[in-house]
Amino acid sequence: MANEIMNASNSDYICTVDTNSAAGAIAIFNAISSAKSLASIGDEIFTVVDIVTRPSVRSITNEPCTSTYFICDDGNIYFTQSDGINRSINMFIELFKNSGLDIHSGIDMQVVSNKTSKGNTIKSIRVVPKK
Repeated sequence: MANEIMNASNSDYICTVDTNSAAGAIAIFNAISSAKSLASIGDEIFTVVDIVTRPSVRSITNEPCTSTYFICDDGNIYFTQSDGINRSINMFIELFKNSGLDIHSGIDMQVVSNKTSKGNTIKSIRVVPKK
């Protein structure tokens, strides 16, 4: 049951990893300590098998934020502090939590970047349907 999306949200943070096992604890530790920047893959599609979010602080401004970690089927782990991507993941969890979708079977996702009229970039996540 700990692996299902419906049980993923704990307060304001998300963890789809089974936290009741050594393998789960290792996955979370590795995600937090050795993730690559999500920006490094651009708009490439990646297959997510677990998501972890946790409170953090932006290194440049010292402002509180949420770090979002994507654990992928190919062993890569990506992280971002993007507010837009965090909102997308919160919406993903909310919309799919009762759908029976098993994230561990792999969900294809892609970063989408949109420029605002003021020149800022808003990032979000798009779920890519399986072909």
